[in-house]
Amino acid sequence: GSTSPKLSNKDTYPYFLRTIPPDSIQGAGMWRFIKYFSVPKVTFMYQQESYGEGLFSTVSNLASEADEAFRVSPVGVKYMPVDYDVEEVRARIQLTMGMSPKVVFLAFTPDQGRQFWPVASEEGLLSTSYQIVGSEALPLSTGPEYLPLGYMWFSPVSRGELFAGFDTMWKSMSADDVVGASASTYYGLDKFKVSLQNGTAALPTETMFESTENLDLEAPFLFDAAYTFVVAANSLINVGTAPLDVKEATLHEAVKVVEFDGISGFVKFNADGDRLASYYIMNAQTESGGLGEVIAAMFDSATDAITFKSGEQLFWMDGNPGAVVPDAMTACKPGYYKDAETLLCQQCSEGLVTNADQSGCEACPFGQIPVEDDVGARTCEYYQIQIGAYGPFTSISTTFLSAAVAADLDFRKNFDTTISDRFGPPIVTVPNLNTNLRIKLQIGTSDSNPDVGVGTNLEFFQGQGGRDQIVGLVGGYHSAISMPVASLATQYKVTQVSFGSTSPKLSNKDTYPYFLRTIPPDSIQGAGMWRFIKYFSV
Repeated sequence: GSTSPKLSNKDTYPYFLRTIPPDSIQGAGMWRFIKYFSVPKVTFMYQQESYGEGLFSTVSNLASEADEAFRVSPVGVKYMPVDYDVEEVRARIQLTMGMSPKVVFLAFTPDQGRQFWPVASEEGLLSTSYQIVGSEALPLSTGPEYLPLGYMWFSPVSRGELFAGFDTMWKSMSADDVVGASASTYYGLDKFKVSLQNGTAALPTETMFESTENLDLEAPFLFDAAYTFVVAANSLINVGTAPLDVKEATLHEAVKVVEFDGISGFVKFNADGDRLASYYIMNAQTESGGLGEVIAAMFDSATDAITFKSGEQLFWMDGNPGAVVPDAMTACKPGYYKDAETLLCQQCSEGLVTNADQSGCEACPFGQIPVEDDVGARTCEYYQIQIGAYGPFTSISTTFLSAAVAADLDFRKNFDTTISDRFGPPIVTVPNLNTNLRIKLQIGTSDSNPDVGVGTNLEFFQGQGGRDQIVGLVGGYHSAISMPVASLATQYKVTQVSFGSTSPKLSNKDTYPYFLRTIPPDSIQGAGMWRFIKYFSV
């Protein structure tokens, strides 16, 4: 059951061999998964102890050897076998979800995995937006109430052709064969440092032997590990080695070269004492009554290849089957394109956005500009010409305010059907209206106070106080406020159209060149009064 790659070091552990494949082979399978499915980049979450660190190191080293270290981003999680800190784990999950990869590999021991799943579910890491691939220690059984359709995990091939015979024998065994008085004496169970009765593992029962379905993953490897000594000792006896001499270096050399068909498959060791076994790529798929485990594919360490099992298909966590990673899990965010060689998302140059198939970048259509959000995603949006409106909206009448809103809504009917459906077609027809035209109206108040009015318009003109800088101004009402505002508008070259200021002084284009008005000035009203006097011969 020991899978640490460190145990492959023959200088340190010359007498160590194993029937279970080391994590280095599982790690090779994980790297082959990344390459086979053309996953641009993955996040690798691992617990910070020998098991998790060993798997991550293997995958990371293989990526580096291929000059593709950029494909694997690590997120270490503290190993907490006693006091599991949920908030610590939550923070690491949030960090993972804040990274760009949507494919996440996990390397935790079963006890850590069982506590990890509920937190991951709460945070949304197990949603259809992600693809989770677990190590062999994280089968579906570690979190059946949390793990979704499409969850994947690696599992060493532990049941060969001879397993059927073991299955038959297992079902014929009884608890008494293992822990009965005779067995206890024969196997020395009574000499345990911790008695079976005082241990935390469940005692063998008759129910245990009804099926091999719940057999621990490593049990077949244990069976074959015992047989390695049988085969090795037999080979020595057959060449004349006295049973008394079947030990130490003699036995060690014989074990190193054993070859036999075991219940976990063909057993043979490499020079490091490791078994070049294969791994299944397991998949959570819908079966009657819920989710079940399906062998979807296999990684063969001897050929470094992944092959799909005949008649099976791979389901992804977005709910769909397929032999490729769902596009949504490798798609680039707006403003990024997919590099043809690395498949990584790269940001477009300043002023450009991603084209339709994310293969490159292009300029925005006429009338639109690239807009970047706080995470760097860039999309084309209509450029909005900023217009300000001000008046005594808080001191004289809110009908002025309402009229400004009505004018804005009437114009927006041209492009927003939700507005035109409610209010009908535009009242004012704009000649030859360009479909790219967008106007944004910002509204402020003068409160009939020159200081407030000037202050409001300074924010408009300078783009301060949370305002966008304007290029045109509607207002105001009081001539006494419009005059200083018109002077500022001249300095900032902002055209001003008043709706209520009637002083004749504002008609002076030398003083107020940027001032216009829709209401007639008092000079015109005065001319009307004079015509009244003349007309009626007063």
